[in-house]
Amino acid sequence: MTKTVSPDFRSVEQSPRQARRFWESLHTQRMFRTIFEWIAALVLGFIVLFPVLWLIKSSFQSPVNLFAREPVFSLDSFTLINYITILTDPTVIAALRNSLIIAVGSTIISMTIGVLSAYAFARLHFRGRNLLFVGVLMTQMLPGIVLVIPMYMIMRRFGLLNSYAGLLLAYISFTLPYCIWLQRAYMVNAPWELEDQARVDGCTRLGALVRVILPTITPGLITTLIYSFVNTWNEYLFAIVLTNPQTKTITVRLSEFVSQERVAVELMFPTAIIATIPALILVAVFGRYIVSGLTAGALKGQI
Repeated sequence: MTKTVSPDFRSVEQSPRQARRFWESLHTQRMFRTIFEWIAALVLGFIVLFPVLWLIKSSFQSPVNLFAREPVFSLDSFTLINYITILTDPTVIAALRNSLIIAVGSTIISMTIGVLSAYAFARLHFRGRNLLFVGVLMTQMLPGIVLVIPMYMIMRRFGLLNSYAGLLLAYISFTLPYCIWLQRAYMVNAPWELEDQARVDGCTRLGALVRVILPTITPGLITTLIYSFVNTWNEYLFAIVLTNPQTKTITVRLSEFVSQERVAVELMFPTAIIATIPALILVAVFGRYIVSGLTAGALKGQI
C-alpha cells in the first residue's frame, strides 16, 4: 500500500525539481495575495475618498456647472471665484476666527483640568473616588438636545449668552468628561515607579506629573487633544443656540448658506473645504501618535 506524503517542507527535499516547483507556487501565491490586497485597498480607498474628491471638484465650479444635467469635468469649468468670494467675506473670516478661539480655548482648558483630574482618579485614593468617576462618565450619556435648553437658561441667567465665555463653558461641559476618562486610562498604565523615584529625589507631586508621567503618555495626550479640538470645531447645536451674529462659529455660518430663497452650494463647498483645514493640519502633524494613542490605554481601564 503506497503511503501518501503530505505537501510540507519535507516533501520538497525529494528532488530539486519538486523543490523548485514548490517555491515557485509559493511565490505565485504571495504575488497574487499582494495584488489582491492592493486592489482591495485601492477600491476601498476610492470609495472612502470619493465624496471628498467630489467636494473638492465642486468647490471650483460655478452654479451653472453644478446644476448641469450631467457632471462636468472639463478644466474650463474650474474657477476660483468661489474661494475669492468666501475669503473676502468678512462674516466667514469672523466665523473662522470665533471657531478657532473657542476650539483652542476649550481644548486647552479641558486638557489642563482633565490631566489633573485623571491623575487624581488614577493615583490618589480618597473616599467616593469610584462613585465620582462613574458620575463623570454618566454625564456623557445625556444627548445634547436634552441639555441645550437648560444650558440656554443658565447662560441667560448669568449674562453669558452670546459670548465666548458662555460657549466655552458649554463646550467644556461635554468635552471635559471624555478627556478625564480617556487620560485616566493612559495614566493607569504609566510607570509609577518613575514617579516614586522622582518623589524620593525631592520632586513634588505636580513636578513628577509634569516631568515624568506626562512624557510617557504623550500619544494619549495628543489623541485626546485632537478629539477635543475636532469635537469642538465641528459642534453645531450649542453654537446655533448660544451665539449671535458676532460670536457665531463656522458651522453656523455654513448653515446660513441654506435659506428659503436658495441654497448657495457654490459657496458651501469652498467653505466646507476651508473649515476642514485645521483638523487636517492636526492629523497631518500628529498622525503618527494617533494609532499608538488609541491603543495605549486599552490594557487597563477598570475603575
